[in-house]
Amino acid sequence: MGFTVALYFILKRKTSALSKWYVKSLLYAMFSVALSQTQIGGWLAGLLRKIVNLIPGAPVGAIGGALVLLAVIVLVADVWKDRKADRLAQISILLLPLLFVFAAGPIAPTGRNLTDSFANISTNGLAFLTGA
Repeated sequence: MGFTVALYFILKRKTSALSKWYVKSLLYAMFSVALSQTQIGGWLAGLLRKIVNLIPGAPVGAIGGALVLLAVIVLVADVWKDRKADRLAQISILLLPLLFVFAAGPIAPTGRNLTDSFANISTNGLAFLTGA
């Protein structure tokens, strides 16, 4: 997460790259993936699970999978509408990795693998910048 925050402040201070929607969306994705890999992300996913458990007799994993599908549809529809990620799409980007943590079905393992791969990009980027 530190790499993403540092990259955000570097881009904000040194360039006008943050005015581009895709740069900001990529930073949101990197941050949310890194967040989902931490204990705070596990806690947030657990909180989402508790909220879903408030529905009596509901299959939590299936509802998580449905929420993943809904977030993907919202993201694609929002970008398709005006060719940029507005607030609703950015919220979907932030929620997707957390939803992958507790979703079940064929989507969940693929999403977790994608999240892990994306997290490795951030880790390797920080290692490259620091020389470690």
